[in-house]
Amino acid sequence: MRHKLTTLAVFSYVAICLAVDFIPHHGPPLFRYTGSDPEVHVWNIGWPLGTAIYDPRYGWHWGPEAFVVLPLQVVLLLVAITAWRLWRWSSKR
Repeated sequence: MRHKLTTLAVFSYVAICLAVDFIPHHGPPLFRYTGSDPEVHVWNIGWPLGTAIYDPRYGWHWGPEAFVVLPLQVVLLLVAITAWRLWRWSSKR
């Protein structure tokens, strides 16, 4: 039963991170970038922090939060997977 709960927790975390990272919002830019115009609506990717913007005129732009949020999520995922594997390994002994 614990194995199923741990697996569910890891997959839930991954699903939540993906959903939060890729929720698009059409509107004014959430952060400034070269060529940005608050009057022109763009696709803001990520919630509640805009991690990226797609501007049809200038393409993709990564926000300052992306360089903190995305690596942190990867590290937390790796820690969760390592803990899960260690727990499974110790329960088999």
